[in-house]
Amino acid sequence: MCRTRGGRAAQELQPGDMLSTSEGRWVAIESIQRDRQPAPVYNLTVDYWHTYFLGTPAWGFDIWVHNNHHVRVSSLAKDLLNGHDVRVKSIRQADAVLKEALPNGRKVTGTGPRQSGPPDWTKFKGKDANGIYHKDYQFDPNTGRIYGHGPGNPHGAFKHINVKLPDGRKVTIIIEPN
Repeated sequence: MCRTRGGRAAQELQPGDMLSTSEGRWVAIESIQRDRQPAPVYNLTVDYWHTYFLGTPAWGFDIWVHNNHHVRVSSLAKDLLNGHDVRVKSIRQADAVLKEALPNGRKVTGTGPRQSGPPDWTKFKGKDANGIYHKDYQFDPNTGRIYGHGPGNPHGAFKHINVKLPDGRKVTIIIEPN
């Protein structure tokens, strides 16, 4: 996805356009070199969308490609629903796992810079037939820890999503630091 101009075909990209990495960071295209010769491509990652289209009539072929990322998301979502914490590499992957596991989950406010004091845990009590979650992504610049997570809280060192499953069990989607 091109941050500056939305979805674009590769031939429409320009220096200065911002692209998302598999870790969810934005990087600028510095230059473009067009090589019309076929070449093997290794370690291609297509995040979130597990099926995509490649080719044009001008190339003389077109093909649908299936990316196994979806299988991994499904596997992680299943592990989560079975009561296990899961580890992912990016916020985007965490969101995909959450959406797969709890498509109608109820979001409650996590901690953040606009919140004074500790989180309101009453919002995370009880059960919900669709599940409950809150996202803790923001670090407090004064402490270097996730907002609202003191030194004794093991979740304070990394971004994560706290999830309460429909049966009331608590699990965590851990976003591993880059």
